[in-house]
Amino acid sequence: MPLAEHLIKGRETLLTQWVQRADAVYAFETAGFVRSSQDSLSNPVGRRTLEAAAALFDALLAPRPDQQALTPALTEFVKVRAVQDLPPEKALAALFAFKPLIRAYLAAEAVFVDFALREELAVLDARVDELALLSFALYSRCREELFQLRLADMRRRSDVFVRLAQQRGQSGPEEETPGA
Repeated sequence: MPLAEHLIKGRETLLTQWVQRADAVYAFETAGFVRSSQDSLSNPVGRRTLEAAAALFDALLAPRPDQQALTPALTEFVKVRAVQDLPPEKALAALFAFKPLIRAYLAAEAVFVDFALREELAVLDARVDELALLSFALYSRCREELFQLRLADMRRRSDVFVRLAQQRGQSGPEEETPGA
């Protein structure tokens, strides 16, 4: 049986475990909320992580992964982590968790890893590595966009203060009349 068929059987288990690994970067209280609430309005982080995990998993197992189709899911996953000021090694570490989770799943299911499956695992490992490299590029781009937005906001605020100061300077301070 090909590797993809084994992993598709364990899709839900693997996705659950992967999302738990992805959530492990958060503080205990936050991780508990992210895991427990599936409501996309009250928990957009958890929902986006789960959706991204499913899309990434399916793309990793596709016979010919379509990077164009994969990029939106990966971008959503990375954006959520970029706005939270997580360092890249923590924000993206979950992507590398696919490898050991898959091996642990195969071992738990007593799947004999013969030469053919080893070859397929090597291909899958290479795909995970490509995914991780792409995610680092996306993370850098997201962080740069955030920096530019914050800089524009600071400039806008600064301009407001300058205009207020100029207006006050033009009208001058109110003078008190002596002896009044």
